Amino acid sequence: MPPTMARKIGTAKLRRTMKSPRRSAQGNYINDTVFVGGTQAVSMSKDSSITLNQYAGKDGLKVSQVLRETCVNFADDSNSYTIPQAIAKMKPLHVYVMVGSDDLDGSVSVDEFVNDYKQILQSIKSAYSACDVVACAIAPVSKDAADAAQKQTYIDQYNQQLAVACNDMGFKYLNLPEVMKNDKGYAVDSYVDASTGGFSGSGV
Repeated sequence: MPPTMARKIGTAKLRRTMKSPRRSAQGNYINDTVFVGGTQAVSMSKDSSITLNQYAGKDGLKVSQVLRETCVNFADDSNSYTIPQAIAKMKPLHVYVMVGSDDLDGSVSVDEFVNDYKQILQSIKSAYSACDVVACAIAPVSKDAADAAQKQTYIDQYNQQLAVACNDMGFKYLNLPEVMKNDKGYAVDSYVDASTGGFSGSGV
């Protein structure tokens, strides 16, 4: 099923391929990977950098919603699933968690953010213990984004504590800002869309 016809993000049903977890030795890393989350994960799917079988989530997904939102649908299945439930069905070998970019309005404290994120990591690992769960740092914003300075401050605070939590819990942490920030502390202009906060084609 062509990605453009498979679904509208977060609403229509898509056909996902159920693969054997024993395929990694001969498989391709990216084909064995699912990216979960909100705006930044969605931008990868819309950009066709990943297929719809490699994505679970919805646009605007907040960290507090990940475990309770039934936002994943499968073809030939009338049920909707939470992200952990979907991971259990999809059985990927690698899961990259990409949430937080939709929580930059100042309503979520650092402690609340990290506690919710820790529960997400644990729930995904519990749903399918064979997968490798990677927490992705929130990508930096463009200097041209609305309230860029304040949002970048939140991002830096969240990421700092998320890195500590991942180290304490034994989860991998992917430090996206390390490669995406310019010398001013914001995203390289070509890497992100200033209006949406998602990745641009160059940033994927």
